[in-house]
Amino acid sequence: MDYLPIPNFLLEALAYLGRKAGGYTGQYMAEHLKQRGVQDLDGFWTRFSPIDQIFTYLDDSVSTPPQALDRFFNSLPGFSHSTIGAYSPAFLLFYPVLSRYDGSLSSLLEQAHALSSNHAAYHLLMSLGLCDSTESPGEDSEGKLIDGIRALEIPSDSKLVLLDVFHRRDSYLDEAASYLAPVLDALSQRREELEAIARSFGDVVNAPDPESYLCQTSSLSLSSNTVYHIRPFIFGLDTNLSVNPGLQLGQGEVLLYSGVMRRFLLDQLFRLEDEATEIFNAIKVLGDRTRFDIMCFLRDHPAYGQELSNHFGLARNTIHHHMSKLSNVGLISCTVDGNRVYYSVDKAAVDHLLAHQRYLLLGNYSTTDYLR
Repeated sequence: MDYLPIPNFLLEALAYLGRKAGGYTGQYMAEHLKQRGVQDLDGFWTRFSPIDQIFTYLDDSVSTPPQALDRFFNSLPGFSHSTIGAYSPAFLLFYPVLSRYDGSLSSLLEQAHALSSNHAAYHLLMSLGLCDSTESPGEDSEGKLIDGIRALEIPSDSKLVLLDVFHRRDSYLDEAASYLAPVLDALSQRREELEAIARSFGDVVNAPDPESYLCQTSSLSLSSNTVYHIRPFIFGLDTNLSVNPGLQLGQGEVLLYSGVMRRFLLDQLFRLEDEATEIFNAIKVLGDRTRFDIMCFLRDHPAYGQELSNHFGLARNTIHHHMSKLSNVGLISCTVDGNRVYYSVDKAAVDHLLAHQRYLLLGNYSTTDYLR
């Protein structure tokens, strides 16, 4: 495993416009931390200051019409909460080809426009989490995409937008690119600052080593058959580790984008939670019958998203919502295998939950009648 201190400027441009569209500024984050009980925000502002300076520069240098921000860079209603517009038309279109961005947006657009209809459908299937296969796009990818969109548990208007994005993808790509281009130009003027932030983040990732960093900041279970590469996600800030499903690396290699302030923010919130609160939050998440049933299903074998979707008869975005809840309280772990993310029960975490729940409710009371 290694850390690559190289920001992906296209990803950062998408995240900047996504944050701007949703109003997820530094002030928003500070208010959110305060609502969660963090009173001393000096540490946050100290760490966020270099990023905030770049945000301010972009705000002053680039003017994006509000209508364009909402249309192209705001997440569509019905999807999981995202501070970076991860479910916006622009993000969904560009995310599968992020790893191909070499500094030339026009070259990337040429590649995107050259895709066949089925290949473009396959890319959207990946972005929407509707495709787990590592196989090449098939002749039925377009049909799978349309059926998948119809099956999503999101508002009808959002489904219509997604279908429109697919059928008029060239137009969406070109117009979204026209708003991304000036942001990319502005970011190039702040390359030194961005690279300095990336190098500083490298000290966090490498202390003591990238494996420990991943264990501290994610529910990812490392596979011995996979080579992991970590890259900084500067404007992702607190974003969960993001896997690029379109990565063109060697077989068994995975690239992860990690929010540069994620561990700091997790540490701030962790200090506020005593053990009783931690146990309570986990029990509350398991209070949902579907999540409880998913945990029971995962007890004996890992499963990926589509398998869970088929078994429980739920849309993939609904499964993703439940898995995010379980992951946030540390009850499941994830293993990346090619283009699939396998979920499994973190048995050590569940054992901790049950043991400490018993102690909190029963103290030293000794029981002898166990389930046989």
